[in-house]
Amino acid sequence: MKRVYLTLCFLLGASLLLWPIGLVLMFFMFDAPGSESSTLTLFLAATILFYPIPVVYGAVMAWKNRTSSAPSVIARYTAIAMSGPLLLFFAILLLDVICGGQFACNVLT
Repeated sequence: MKRVYLTLCFLLGASLLLWPIGLVLMFFMFDAPGSESSTLTLFLAATILFYPIPVVYGAVMAWKNRTSSAPSVIARYTAIAMSGPLLLFFAILLLDVICGGQFACNVLT
């Protein structure tokens, strides 16, 4: 089971290669008038901006503890690494469901 968790952490770490593309494209979310005051757009921008923090932390700690820890410890660090993509998915889903995919939506303000 440790191997599955470590493989998942490796794939999450590899997803960081695509993060700069999302970071550059993030600035285009604020082109629409009124989008800079939208709470959901700011939440999505924050999840893109801080995406590497849980991924790197979880993957590095899982790798450090690969030999000395129980699988539950590695599973915990894998869950931390998964929180970055899950938050990003949740932010995109919220924006799509509540605002219909429009960045200039002021439903929560």
